[in-house]
Amino acid sequence: MRYEVYRGTSPYFTGGTKLTPDVSAPGPGNQATFTDATAFALPLTNYYYVVVSVGAGETRSPASNRVGAFHFSLTPGAQ
Repeated sequence: MRYEVYRGTSPYFTGGTKLTPDVSAPGPGNQATFTDATAFALPLTNYYYVVVSVGAGETRSPASNRVGAFHFSLTPGAQ
């Protein structure tokens, strides 16, 4: 089994950009990680991600819930 990670700039994107490399199945501790080394290449751009698992025979799962990485700053004392 492996996992494919897709990225888009809209919260409800379809398709998106497939990021490489694929993520291998979890090892000990049942955790897998992925770092998007190209995130925030475009200034002030928010990114959204989905993950699809790919099993034997290239059987694909439905896409995961979307998660986001946001590019904004916080101003101390602002409300």
